[in-house]
Amino acid sequence: KEPKNVNKDVINGLKTYWELPETKATSATNSKNRKSERGGHGISTHNAGAKTIEAREEEMTIEAGGIPPDYIQLIEDIHTNKKT
Repeated sequence: KEPKNVNKDVINGLKTYWELPETKATSATNSKNRKSERGGHGISTHNAGAKTIEAREEEMTIEAGGIPPDYIQLIEDIHTNKKT
């Protein structure tokens, strides 16, 4: 099903792109990597919801009284399941 608000030339270009053998190979590799167990650490997940890394950084800065998180804290926050 094609989106109604996307130009037909763009749709046709995307179809052509996704049929290229090199695109299919890259997609398969990336899919395999996303599904890997990462050496026993489990599949990587993103838990920030529908917000950008910048938005979560701003939230964490506010939560910490104006002190921005370092990059490791930010990545751990976004990639850690808070429920488990």
